[in-house]
Amino acid sequence: GNTAQIDALIESITYGDPGQSRIAALIFSTLPANVAVPQLVKHLDYKKPVKRFLPKINISIPFLNYKAQDKGDLLRASLVQRNIVWALGLIKNKSAVEPLIKRLETEDPDLKREIILALKMIEDKQAVPVLKEILLKDKNPYVKFDAARALGSIDNTDSVYTLIRAMK
Repeated sequence: GNTAQIDALIESITYGDPGQSRIAALIFSTLPANVAVPQLVKHLDYKKPVKRFLPKINISIPFLNYKAQDKGDLLRASLVQRNIVWALGLIKNKSAVEPLIKRLETEDPDLKREIILALKMIEDKQAVPVLKEILLKDKNPYVKFDAARALGSIDNTDSVYTLIRAMK
């Protein structure tokens, strides 16, 4: 992957429509880990303003007495972050574990779940302590469920005791 291609993929992830963003993340996951992981990690905290990917349109529907003003669909920063996390999970490179763990401090439950699923795909024992903490302390039942699944897939006998404790 040359620099221009990498930049084009990053631009597609960050500024493409949702489908393009997801496909670009998938393509990124096929690149060698030493090329893809640093680039993706660099954009893990993506917070730039979203860019319009559809033109403005004015639609008037007379029989419904409805006037729709589509200001264009906007690609939310959280969707970009989730696509980047997804790609990191698909790459399954242990060098992404620490940045993913740091990013778990988010308040966005969808992003947190995507990070947990990426950690599950990577299957690194380094994630076990934080996954245990999430399982036992997080308020969101879906986040807790994903943490339990991730713990179950990471080969660590100590996780069994945490899973049993969480069931009580």
